[in-house]
Amino acid sequence: METPDNKRHNSRTPFHQPVGLEIWEQGAEHVHDTGRAIDLSADGGGLATKYPLKRGDVVKLLVPVGVTNVRLPVYASVVWSKVTDDGFRAGVTFLA
Repeated sequence: METPDNKRHNSRTPFHQPVGLEIWEQGAEHVHDTGRAIDLSADGGGLATKYPLKRGDVVKLLVPVGVTNVRLPVYASVVWSKVTDDGFRAGVTFLA
């Protein structure tokens, strides 16, 4: 259920799948990493990663889809990020 504090326009659906990450940090080099999608909506999603994503980073997610898990490239911007016990958790919004 959405709470009054929640700024999301669409509800999230659990999507526990590994994803590839290509990261373009502001003022830094291009980085390749992996992570795990936690949930998805029409506008964005949640990620768990070992890489310290920062607000404003642009990432290319390689999301597995279909029976053959073809990796669909999706661009997103990091909206928030926080440290967890085993890495980082981030929220992203998809770019058009």
